[in-house]
Amino acid sequence: MKNSKKLLKNITKHKCVSIVGLEKNTGKTETMNFITRNIHKKLNIAITSIGLDGESFDQIAYTPKPPVNIFDGMVFATCEAFYREKKFLSEILYINEHKTPLGRTVIAKAKENGQIVLAGPVINAHLKELVNDFKRLNSELIIIDGAFSRISHSSPLISDAVILATGAAVSLNINILVNKTLEITKIMSIEQYSDTPFNCERLEHGMFLIDDKTGEITRLPFDSTITCPEGIESHLLSKKTLFISGAITGSFLRMLVQKGLAKDLTVIARDYTRIFASLEDIERFEKKGGSLKVMYNVNLIGITINPWSPAGYKYSSSELIDTLQSRVNVPVVDVLGEDN
Repeated sequence: MKNSKKLLKNITKHKCVSIVGLEKNTGKTETMNFITRNIHKKLNIAITSIGLDGESFDQIAYTPKPPVNIFDGMVFATCEAFYREKKFLSEILYINEHKTPLGRTVIAKAKENGQIVLAGPVINAHLKELVNDFKRLNSELIIIDGAFSRISHSSPLISDAVILATGAAVSLNINILVNKTLEITKIMSIEQYSDTPFNCERLEHGMFLIDDKTGEITRLPFDSTITCPEGIESHLLSKKTLFISGAITGSFLRMLVQKGLAKDLTVIARDYTRIFASLEDIERFEKKGGSLKVMYNVNLIGITINPWSPAGYKYSSSELIDTLQSRVNVPVVDVLGEDN
């Protein structure tokens, strides 16, 4: 119970919280329901999802899924198709003209308790716009539910804080589950670059060298780490700080190590959502003298667990919580536990 209270206290300190799932069926919807159930009487809450959330059955495994619970007074954003299907009274506040495969996004306020299928914006720019709209509607807490394999909504340019949902669906082996969970938390905690702060939002679509002495920024003739051709070493001889606006891949870090370019080189990602490298690749790069930083760091405020797997097996909730809690400094909570 202590961890639950600590997590709820952490949540109420922030304006916009994203829920990220380590795997499908790790309990993102139950995490959202846990938050709204415990906080809706204290704060004005607004919710949305970047995927499909609250459907009766999983679209892949066809296993039962929990509904998204709505409480009287909550604001929510979903597509036109699912808004028409709801069975509770609500007031439409406005309709966003950005089209999705399921229609425009409807922003509404519940007039009674009910359940809803959420399907909000799928483009980050539209999601950021929606978050700003929620704030203009005096929402005191905004919750964004993620989608399997999507973490971009948890960028610190959109969200103030992140909750990681993990659980038995990740692996049959509890050690593998714990290690995968710890790996993403370590990537989330990569240190922020602050030697020469600059506004990286204007540096889009490319790779940029930063002069460590003057702060001068020079664009390289490469669009991304994926298409980076031979010859990058000639650009890294004297200037040893490299900002990459797009993805930083494991193969790129391995290339830097293989070419002997890692020593004293600082590579900066916009934030952790742009890092597509394993912890092993990152640690190898750093052992060779390199440094991986982020321009904007993420604020991980809690981990929730789902000890049940859709395949039918179950972990001991207390064992999983204790194992993870001994390795992280944020509260670990089973949101389906009897005390929650």
